Amino acid sequence: MRKKLIIGNWKMNPRSAEDARKIFAAIKRKAAKISSVTTVICPPFPFLNLLSPDKKVALGAQDIHSEQDGAFTGEVSLAMVANAGGRYVIVGHSERRALGETDEFVNKKLMQALKHGMNSVLCIGEKERDEGGHYLHFLNAELVAALNKIPSTHLRHLVIAYEPIWAIGKKEDEAMKPSEMHEMTIYIRKVLKSLYRGVDVESVPVLYGGSIGESNAEAMIRDGMVDGLLVGRQSLEPEAFGAILALADKTR
Repeated sequence: MRKKLIIGNWKMNPRSAEDARKIFAAIKRKAAKISSVTTVICPPFPFLNLLSPDKKVALGAQDIHSEQDGAFTGEVSLAMVANAGGRYVIVGHSERRALGETDEFVNKKLMQALKHGMNSVLCIGEKERDEGGHYLHFLNAELVAALNKIPSTHLRHLVIAYEPIWAIGKKEDEAMKPSEMHEMTIYIRKVLKSLYRGVDVESVPVLYGGSIGESNAEAMIRDGMVDGLLVGRQSLEPEAFGAILALADKTR
């Protein structure tokens, strides 16, 4: 059985390098006691090369540009992330899409990352659900667009993170139910199988993100049949994040 993948997305936090180092050091101490989990922390870009990853905790970036260099003010390339120690990158996060990032741009970023062997966390998720199931067509379109012209040989570095936008920011007991996530896990793999016929897509990890914490992490992994979690605000709290790592470690 492969290790669970728990990714912490710090977003635009914390405010100082000193705080970033303290939080990261505390998480490393928690992760040192865990054996069946791959832990990844995605800090803001300015802190990426200030943190020291080890065998238990890897670093990732929250975004990249689709080009390796050029006149792109304020952007960061994949090579910069790799040189700063990043082994993972988040692509197509809902907050980036809300700023105007298109499916085509997400595809270009994903292609750039995957072809250079970077572990790439593709985020998908609908804004709202409807009884008619139209949100499934939306998710299908997101996946198809993001994976356009990406060969099956690149799948070994792909991770799918399902983040229902409607669940983000809610209380944990109001978030998505594990049984609903199980259905989504099956659906995501169904779409992957339709895109890559004859290829073992079961090897592509599927994560859940969206108001996840200590109270619902274990059930989401066990009953949602996911391979891990994409954690937001609680990844900045070492005690809470450490508890999530411990729950993931014991969940089969």
